[in-house]
Amino acid sequence: MKKLLSLLIVISFGFHLEVEAQVNSIIQGELSNLIIEENPDFYIQYRSSRELKDGFIVRFFIYKIKDDDWPGGVGFEITHPERSSPLWYKMIHGDFGPHSVRLLDVNNDGKLDLFFYAGFEDVFSTFIYTASYTDAFSDPFHKDNFVNSYTNENDYSVLIKPEGAQQPVILDSGYEGNIHVSGMACFDDQSAIVIKDENRLTISETIREEIREKYFEITGQLDEYNFNYNMPEVYFLFNTKILDPVKLYQIEGELPVEVTSEYPEYLEWRIDILKQIKNDSSENCSEIIQKRVDHLKSYINR
Repeated sequence: MKKLLSLLIVISFGFHLEVEAQVNSIIQGELSNLIIEENPDFYIQYRSSRELKDGFIVRFFIYKIKDDDWPGGVGFEITHPERSSPLWYKMIHGDFGPHSVRLLDVNNDGKLDLFFYAGFEDVFSTFIYTASYTDAFSDPFHKDNFVNSYTNENDYSVLIKPEGAQQPVILDSGYEGNIHVSGMACFDDQSAIVIKDENRLTISETIREEIREKYFEITGQLDEYNFNYNMPEVYFLFNTKILDPVKLYQIEGELPVEVTSEYPEYLEWRIDILKQIKNDSSENCSEIIQKRVDHLKSYINR
């Protein structure tokens, strides 16, 4: 992650926070008292709110450590007008705050789980926190009311529901650790050479339209939860991760379980698309495209 600047920069695609050089007050605004009481060593300042599903509210705030030049971070709480304290809150140290915070039932247990992205520029992260509360209105605040069930610190994962799926499935880029790789480059090596046209995929308008149609088919209403670039010409390619060594996961209870091999029809569609792209692209792209095809075939043959 980039070295933090003296200014706390918080820019997100789902909301915009006006930023000051430092948080120099403890103006609470609409925040719950509990956050201030639990963090006496921080200056905390409310910034904005957004309504979520079923009347829940997400409230964003910025914070910094008192008498410390380090900029601090960004946090948010999940609450409801019927509650006197938040159901849960999260503080993220650093200048890459959360955005696209949403509630939905990810593990098909009837309770609303938490799905959100955090990042900016070349920092991409996806988080799922599974609901472990009993009653969202009457349960007191507890740090384990939401439990971390899935983290991808190298990319924005995408929620899909391929044919036969009974619950949301996570389309993971498939890279390990915190590596982020361009899905349009023909090399795993992400040096400046990838910007040359001959080192990038060639994707015809016909294939782009097929990718677009498939994306809507396998996401449906889940698309509203996914990352939106606000750039229509790249949105579907970005969320399809066409040249990534993808893996599919679903949340069972509070754990991510890989289910890639359970959706061979979707994998075969990806293989067919990659073969078409291979025919149109430079020879420089052949090796990595074939590598991805072999990766997908390994799941089909299991």
